[in-house]
Amino acid sequence: MPSLTFLGCQLFLAEDDVALLAPLSMLLCVLWLVADTCWPIAFGLHELGVPPELLIADLAVNAASIPASLALFVFSAHGRIMQPRRFPVAFQVAVLLRVALALLSIATSLALTLSALVPALASAMPQLSLAPMAFQGLWWGELTEGLSYQWSTLAAILYLILRWAVIYLAMTFILLISVPGLMGIRTIEWTLAAFGVGNHLIAAITEVMMSAIGKQTMTAVAPTDLTFGLMLVQARQGQGFLVDAEDFGGRQACCAESADEAEDILPQTTVRGCRLPTNEAAPRPFSRANQEDLAALNDIVRLEPYASGIYGVVIHLSSNSVYPGTSLPRPCGPCSSVLRTLPCCEPTQGGEDWEEEPVTEGDLCCALNQRTFRRNLHDAYKCFGETEPELLWATWKNRGPATSPPLAVLLDHAFQRVVVTIRGTMDFKDCISDLVASPAFFDPFGVALPEDRRSPPFDNETGLFAHQAVLLSAYDALARLEEANVLARAYGPAGRASGWPLVVTGHSLGAGVGCLLALMLRRDPRYTDVRFVGFEPPGGLLSKRLAKATQELGWVSAVCSYDWVPRLTMRSVQAIRKQALQELAACKRSKLQLALLQLGGLISHSGLLCCCLRSPLAGLLEWLGGGRLAFTSAGGSVTFADESDPEVPIPGSPDHWLTPCGGAEDDAQVPELWPPGLIAYFRPVHSEPWLCGYYMRDLEWVVEWIHPAHLSEIVLSLRAVELHFPNIIQHAYRQAARALGLAHDVVESDSELEASRS
Repeated sequence: MPSLTFLGCQLFLAEDDVALLAPLSMLLCVLWLVADTCWPIAFGLHELGVPPELLIADLAVNAASIPASLALFVFSAHGRIMQPRRFPVAFQVAVLLRVALALLSIATSLALTLSALVPALASAMPQLSLAPMAFQGLWWGELTEGLSYQWSTLAAILYLILRWAVIYLAMTFILLISVPGLMGIRTIEWTLAAFGVGNHLIAAITEVMMSAIGKQTMTAVAPTDLTFGLMLVQARQGQGFLVDAEDFGGRQACCAESADEAEDILPQTTVRGCRLPTNEAAPRPFSRANQEDLAALNDIVRLEPYASGIYGVVIHLSSNSVYPGTSLPRPCGPCSSVLRTLPCCEPTQGGEDWEEEPVTEGDLCCALNQRTFRRNLHDAYKCFGETEPELLWATWKNRGPATSPPLAVLLDHAFQRVVVTIRGTMDFKDCISDLVASPAFFDPFGVALPEDRRSPPFDNETGLFAHQAVLLSAYDALARLEEANVLARAYGPAGRASGWPLVVTGHSLGAGVGCLLALMLRRDPRYTDVRFVGFEPPGGLLSKRLAKATQELGWVSAVCSYDWVPRLTMRSVQAIRKQALQELAACKRSKLQLALLQLGGLISHSGLLCCCLRSPLAGLLEWLGGGRLAFTSAGGSVTFADESDPEVPIPGSPDHWLTPCGGAEDDAQVPELWPPGLIAYFRPVHSEPWLCGYYMRDLEWVVEWIHPAHLSEIVLSLRAVELHFPNIIQHAYRQAARALGLAHDVVESDSELEASRS
């Protein structure tokens, strides 16, 4: 790929990147010209002490930058993505000229700012007399009569702030798209070290990132190349705006009245959000006649408030500020959510009859986390018509990276069980635990033979291993429980939970830590019945052998549609990267064309513009982008009709672009990890458009049992992030329970839930 060496640093800036930047550069120069000639801003700069000569110099630089940017665009707006080409001499001259003008623009911005901030400096500047009297009279004469000094000065100050903000963003963007990935890895290492992360954790994180992304990819592919490759993969999955609304039956197909109807219109990836391997069992829907299915769903619905409540005040505020089942804020929602957290607005709860006061550690002032945790459980159990659980002990202390997230122990008197709930990712420490994804030996059943490996590489079929940082966090959680002595007192001879089952639950990272903690607690003879119910657990948690063992125990993990966390493994990242590089090698369009197609799809899918404007504008952008990308669907796979075979590399492209980590052998060395337990998969079958079609609100959900291998594909969709939020998954679980006919007192309707939050 072409590169540019600047100040001794090799910048990976492809020619088609210049084609993307040149129109943006022209637009900015036009905006600066308009702002410089806007008389309120000019008058404000004059009142701040900026000489007219300096403003005219800035006008000249911006005016000269427009044709320079246009020349760059003409030279670079052709060819195809990832096409190795030589820079012509004229192009190099245009680049140097534009860089010089950009530096002059930064210099004039600095001079404008300094002269405005330091009036004495402006008075000391040489008066070049570049401004004719008529030009000065146009600005400072009749047009400024009656203009408020305060408003014009404020406009000038905001203009200067905006200019520096744009300069900062532009420089950051250029560095991000041009600096090689290895430099980004070094930056991450320096950042982690600055936050006090140990060298062994930094080394583990670096190893994971190098294995997932690939060293050759980092040094041979620009970040923008990989971004557009992922955009093409997203289109193949039936997601995003590169997909034409008519190719898969339109977005309204997502609103099909039944799952079977939707499957006839959309590819499997879009409908189910998971890949369905032919060698694995097909998904089995939950049945009203199957008591085990209903019992599992009942546990999911009743234990979810524990997993979301342990997040404390932050999630409580965000979840109660939005419409049910969405991420869109309600009118006055944030205000009402804040009021509900105040101690004076706290309703009467069942804690008055508790035999002992809960012990909490590391809480915020006024015990906000404890109060919102109890409030969440109070609201849920009030809906269930049952007694609120008793909080025995909770900690919100942060012990540093690779340690346990906050956790709590409660007595559920209604079901006579002890519940241990663990929080998910919420701070920087938890992010470190997520990143250290290398495998570590773990034998909770004591079945390892002397010849079994205790260190990588592990055997995929017989190996006993788990996510390293999650395992360290689980050991720390066990140590915290032993230090608090809370379970020993509850299950002691005089304990109130003697003979009760012990249920461990959690969301996201908390689900992963909870599963490993439950496996550790099973070895203690005091706990005769240890269960686990997790919500959106990490996909790369357990080896196949351990995951199958948790399935035999009847443990359950709930996964919500496209949620990316249960799908995120080393292998899934490698697979999505390989697909992106294959798309890049086969694509005949440039990045500019793909960007125009993306913008055209965004306009055509929205209802913001009327049809008489939307269709012509979208059609014009599609024409400029080389025409829409035609799709064909066969057997669940989606292919580009106008693209070449993705397995055939373009002439001159490196062979390693098509193989992650140098080849398939490197993929085989990465161990395969699965989520724990039996997978209860929730997916929407009926939706409605909001915000002019830009947002889809899911109304009806179904649940089915799937195989862990069905989650081997990451779905590239913004919904993949949203579907991980506690308020979204709570809505999905409860709507699926309503569809299966669970009692009304178990779940609330959207109107009842919204009324209770108001």
